[in-house]
Amino acid sequence: MMPKVLPQGSWFNKPIFQFLMLGLLAYALQQWAGPQAFIAVTSNKISLLKDQWQTSTGLQANPARLKALVDVYVEEEMLFREALNKNLHEHPQVKQRIIKMAGFLELGSSDDNDEALYVKAIDAGLHKNDALVRSMMISSVRNSISTKSESITLTKEEINQYYLGNVDRYRAPGRVSFEHVFVSKNRNADGRRRAEELRLLEGFSSTASNSLASLGDPFIKGYRFSGLSMRKLTELMGTEFSQGVGQLNLGEWSKPIESVFGWHLVWVKKINPARVLSLVEAEHRVKRDLLKELKSQAFDTALSDIKRGYTVAIEWPDSGFDSDSGNESPQPGLIEGPQPGLIESPQPELLESPQLGLIKRPQLGLIKSPQLALTEGNGSQHD
Repeated sequence: MMPKVLPQGSWFNKPIFQFLMLGLLAYALQQWAGPQAFIAVTSNKISLLKDQWQTSTGLQANPARLKALVDVYVEEEMLFREALNKNLHEHPQVKQRIIKMAGFLELGSSDDNDEALYVKAIDAGLHKNDALVRSMMISSVRNSISTKSESITLTKEEINQYYLGNVDRYRAPGRVSFEHVFVSKNRNADGRRRAEELRLLEGFSSTASNSLASLGDPFIKGYRFSGLSMRKLTELMGTEFSQGVGQLNLGEWSKPIESVFGWHLVWVKKINPARVLSLVEAEHRVKRDLLKELKSQAFDTALSDIKRGYTVAIEWPDSGFDSDSGNESPQPGLIEGPQPGLIESPQPELLESPQLGLIKRPQLGLIKSPQLALTEGNGSQHD
């Protein structure tokens, strides 16, 4: 038997009906999972986030960026509510800001002192609507979470295991020491030819490094360089010069090598190849990196504990295919819950999601049980 197709104008196909149904499902979810706070992100709010992004960057928000903006908003909304529960709007600095704003908006009378003005501001909900107050309270919660991880101590075994697991991070770069004769681009019509003529002089055929700098032009950075890494050499002389020096052998004058300043005849005196640092040499960096990683993990764990107390309903705008990014817009209608996980709105199609991969969306909806995090932590990278 063929399934019945709902009329195109049916209420069941309208986004507002689907969002209301999601709200009812969220309520049922809360009753099943226990008491949780509810955060609804409407399509209007998402459109506002998209417009704010475009205004501040001049760029269109593709689906991946839009999802990231919504994730940040949801996380900050959770932290803000935690701040309200902890009465952080009573912190002296935050309180002073609220009183200042209340005075600016003339919420009180001339007879009101600061305390009376503050009470009126709270009654008016000013502490919930001022962007700076919101930012200060969110930062306070973040700082509070971070402070709890300050007591982490490292054992020798943890340090050693971390070093062995990340040994490629701890390398001493290759270094080179050399002398050179300089031929300026500005002083010579054909600097390369002038350098080649100098190279033919008898002094440059010697196997000994003699001071021949006076045969060339003055060079403001000097004629002898000791223990330079390739990165530093590139910063000083340019990529072409550092690559040329990196290919030279010890104890012989080079052919002309070009830099951003001119041409050089180079005598390499010493090469220290790149090597892996021992744990003793790298211990300070290893401890720093390990501690940073453990603190990040502790912060993410504490943040996950907060998120377990919330259910989030997201009403994605039905904006269709994004031609600039080549991706489909996020799915309309989504509830993310800490334990029951995910409730999707009923629309039969396949959707590609950055975090979840391909999701089959059946006609009667789908409930997924595994726990889903709203955001993922970022690893650190070191030179």
